[in-house]
Amino acid sequence: MVVANEEARADPVRGNADRAALGALINIAGRQRMLSHRAVMFLALSQLPGGDAGKHLDQASAALAGFAGGVRLLLDGDAGEGIPPLFSARVRELLAAEAAGQGSGVQALQSFGGRGQACLDRLRAADPACGGEVRALADLAGTVLLPLLNAIVAAFEQDLADALQSEAARVEDIRLVMAGALDDIELTATRIRLIAFNALIEAARAGDAGRAFSVIAEEIKNLGTQTRAESAKMQAAIARLFAA
Repeated sequence: MVVANEEARADPVRGNADRAALGALINIAGRQRMLSHRAVMFLALSQLPGGDAGKHLDQASAALAGFAGGVRLLLDGDAGEGIPPLFSARVRELLAAEAAGQGSGVQALQSFGGRGQACLDRLRAADPACGGEVRALADLAGTVLLPLLNAIVAAFEQDLADALQSEAARVEDIRLVMAGALDDIELTATRIRLIAFNALIEAARAGDAGRAFSVIAEEIKNLGTQTRAESAKMQAAIARLFAA
């Protein structure tokens, strides 16, 4: 849970897996807000006279189970899903600050599912005294859990924005290196053609004696022309790639 192995909390390397994990965690944390309110709503509906209490309690149970599973993913991670424990440094700092300030958010995050399940069990047993606990859970979901989960979502979203910005900078560095390499190829092709033209001139001056050399010079000139053409194709392909 929150007190986890420090080595397991180490910041992950950047890459596609990081962005996928952050995207999943944003969805999970966002879903937690809905699940907590959904559980409270169905617990409350089960108490209404004349309603389908059993159906509402089943729906509350499913929401509580989903909430508990989401808490495990947020705090403990899931190797199969590619989510490390407490993946985000921002979220670790947020939870640490919450705990250090004796805030109830972390405790609420960890205890809400259990409290909700205990209340549900009492409602199934027709315990009329559980109405106060339902109201307490509603207050917990709206005034404590919701701000904390909003902050967690915002932290994950900022992490994702930073990762995308870092990736964009890395891609731009690669583009500049490739553009420089293509410029070098273009310069080399130009020099090859210039050498070939000079060789053709000298071969012409030599007359019959330079005829064989003239053929070689022509091939060198053609090679330079082909090199420039291929360079242009590569530049166009790279431009399309980086535009995408």
